[in-house]
Amino acid sequence: MDTRVLRNRSLMSMLLVLIALAAWMGLAHAQDETVPLSPEEIVLSDMPFTEKVTALNRLLELNPRDPDIYNNLGVLYAQREEWPLARDSFLAAVQSSPMSPSHHRNLGLVLVELGDYGMAVSEFEAYRRFTPGNPSDVGLLIGDAWHKSGDKAKALAAYEEGLSALTGVYDGITAQLVMRKALLVDEEGQEAVLTAHLESYLDAARKHLAANGGEAVDAGTRASQGVIQRLLVLRTEKARALTESGQHAQAAEVLEDALTIDATRTDLLPLIAEAWLEAGESMKAKVIAQRAVNSNPDNPSGWRAKGRIAEMEGRTRDALAAFERAYDLGPDTDLAARIGQIYMTLGDNAKARKFMGEVVSAPDTPPELLFNYALSLQRDGSHSLAINPLKKVVAREPEMVQAWRALGTSLRSMGDFSEAAEAYARAQNLEPDAKIAFQIGYCAGKAGRITDSIDAYRSAVDLDPTYEKAWFNLCLSEIRAERYTEALDDLLVLETMEGLTYRIHFYKGICYDGLGSDDEAIMAYEAALEVEETSAAWNNLGLVLDRAGDKKEAAECFKIGKELKAEGK
Repeated sequence: MDTRVLRNRSLMSMLLVLIALAAWMGLAHAQDETVPLSPEEIVLSDMPFTEKVTALNRLLELNPRDPDIYNNLGVLYAQREEWPLARDSFLAAVQSSPMSPSHHRNLGLVLVELGDYGMAVSEFEAYRRFTPGNPSDVGLLIGDAWHKSGDKAKALAAYEEGLSALTGVYDGITAQLVMRKALLVDEEGQEAVLTAHLESYLDAARKHLAANGGEAVDAGTRASQGVIQRLLVLRTEKARALTESGQHAQAAEVLEDALTIDATRTDLLPLIAEAWLEAGESMKAKVIAQRAVNSNPDNPSGWRAKGRIAEMEGRTRDALAAFERAYDLGPDTDLAARIGQIYMTLGDNAKARKFMGEVVSAPDTPPELLFNYALSLQRDGSHSLAINPLKKVVAREPEMVQAWRALGTSLRSMGDFSEAAEAYARAQNLEPDAKIAFQIGYCAGKAGRITDSIDAYRSAVDLDPTYEKAWFNLCLSEIRAERYTEALDDLLVLETMEGLTYRIHFYKGICYDGLGSDDEAIMAYEAALEVEETSAAWNNLGLVLDRAGDKKEAAECFKIGKELKAEGK
C-alpha cells in the first residue's frame, strides 16, 4: 500500500499530538525530552499489532480529521488482510483529504480485494485525476481491476491506454502492461497479434533486463523476462508444428530465429541440428551439432544430435561413440535402446543386452524394443531369458506376428511344446504360413496332441503342396495315430516328389503291417532292403514273417537285424 500523505498541519495540532504520545508511552521525563513516533513509524515499528492499532487510535482521539493517521491505520489492516477495516480506514482518509491521490489509490486496491471492482476503478480514476502528470501505473491498476471482474474487453482497453500513455518509455510498469495485454490476447488465441505485440517490445525488454544485471528481481524485470520467454515459446511451438507437418527446413529456420531472441539458449542448437538433418541438409546439421557440443559439452542433446547425423550417414562407430557419450551424461531408455540396437547390428549381443536390459524393465518401453532385446537373447541361445520380454510384447501388441513366432521358438527350445504350439497358432491365425503350421504340428506332436499335430501338418501341405518335410511328418503322425490308410495315401503323394526311396518303402511296410496286409508289408520291407539294409527293416520283416508262420525265415531276419544293429545300422 502507498503510505505517502500530505502533511500540512497546523503547529498547534502537531504540539498536541507530540504531548499525547509522550504521555502515553511514558517517554516524557523531567530531565529528557524524546521525539514521539509518527503514524508511519508506528506501522513500521516492532510493536505488536494491537498496540499499533491502539497507538494510532489514540492519535485519532487527538486529531480525528488527520488523513495520515487513517491512511496508516488502513495500511496496518491491509497487511493483516482485514479488508473491511482497511476499506473503512482508507475511506476516512479520502473523506478527510479528498484530493490526496495516494489515499484514492489505496482505497481502490482494497476495493479490488473486496470484489467491488466498479468502485475500485472509480477510485483509480480519482487517483489519476489528482496526480499531476497522470501516474504511469493507473492503466495497470484499472486494467487489473476489470480483468478480475471478468470484463476482459475493458481490461484490454485499459492496458492499451496505459501503454499509449507510456509511448517512448519502457520501465517496470510498461513491462507489466505489455505482459498483461499479451495474456489477454493469448487467451483469445490470437497468435499473430500476440507475436507482433511481443516483438514490438522485444528490444526494450532485453535492455531493461540487461540494465538490471540480467536478473528478474521484481515484477517489472520478471515481466520483461516474460516477454522474451513467451516469444521463445511461440517460436519453438511453431517449429514443433512445422516438424510434425514434415516442414523440417522451415522448422530449422524458426528455431534459428528463436536463438537470436536469446543467444544464451544453446539448448536450441541440438533441435536445429536435427531439423536440418531431417531436411536433408547434413552439412548444416553437422555444423550446428558441433556448435552444440562445443558450447555445452555436458548437454547430452548435442551428442545425441551428432549420433543421429553419424547414424544417418552410415558411420555406425561414430554414431555409437556419440550416443554412448550422451548416455553417460544423461541416461535414458531411448538412448539405451538405440545403443543396444546398434550393438545388435554389429553382432555384439553381450553389449546389446547390457543396454537393452535397462530398457525392458521400464513399464513404458515400446514393444519393438522389447522384441529386439528378445532377439538378441535368442541369438545367443538364451531362450529362457527371451520368453518374458516376448510375453510382454504379445500382451501389448497381440497383432505382432513375428513376436508370436519368436515366442513359439523360445518356448519350443525350452521344451514347453504345448505352450509353443499355442504361440505358433496365434501367429498362424494372424498370417498363415506353411513353416509355422509345420512348427505347430511338431510341437503338438511332442506335447502328445496327435490329432492337433495331424491337422497342423495337413494345413502346412495345403499351404505348400511341395513341402516334403511336412508331408513326411504328416505320414508319421498318421501312423502314430494308427490312421494307416490315410498314411498310405499321403506316402503315395510324397512318393511322387522323392521317388521310391527307402523311407517310402519302409513306412508303407509299417502301414500294411498295421492294416494286417502281411503280403504287402513283406513286399514293402523287401523293397526297402533293396535300397538300404537297416536293422529296423530286417526286424520288421522278421515280425511279419513270424506272424505269417515262416519261423525259419523270421529267425534269419532277426539274426541279420541284430548284426546290423551292432554295426550301428
